[in-house]
Amino acid sequence: MTLLFKNYVSLSPHEHKSLLEIRNAERVRLHMKRQTIIALQEHLNWVEQLKSDIHNSYFALFLDDTLVGAIYITDIDFEKKTAFWGLYFQENIHPFASSLATYLIIERVFHDLGLEKLYLEVKKSNTNAYKFDLNFGFKVDGEHEESGTTYIQMSMNEADWERSKLSGLPKTIRKKVDKITYQFT
Repeated sequence: MTLLFKNYVSLSPHEHKSLLEIRNAERVRLHMKRQTIIALQEHLNWVEQLKSDIHNSYFALFLDDTLVGAIYITDIDFEKKTAFWGLYFQENIHPFASSLATYLIIERVFHDLGLEKLYLEVKKSNTNAYKFDLNFGFKVDGEHEESGTTYIQMSMNEADWERSKLSGLPKTIRKKVDKITYQFT
């Protein structure tokens, strides 16, 4: 198994189009804050802005050379040492691949970027994502409503992450990380 985290700014036009097909799929859009379909040119204009943006890192995820989704770190604050993160995948992605990508992005946040706290928001109606995040050690901070939708706010600090890696899903993944090939480009 090979995972490639390819920065959006390095994607080919064909890869951008394939990525948008996943992002614009109804099953993905329903769980995003922005639920409208994103046009290719709008997406490309936004990616152009990412080239000089040190506070947001977006990666297309390739599993064995097949584009399967995206994972990202946003609102990076190097002074406060905080960030948010999120992801989306194509339908029927192997659960191990999505879990492994999550593990690796959290490792990147705490060990490569030197951040100390990672946040996320998940729609309250998205129970699968909520349970997934709990399995990685995220804790509920509260809820808020935005445009008629309730979001659960969750977070994890580096110490929480290190404890989470000693049991459950993160422990299982940690044992297998050395057996796969992965790269951030």
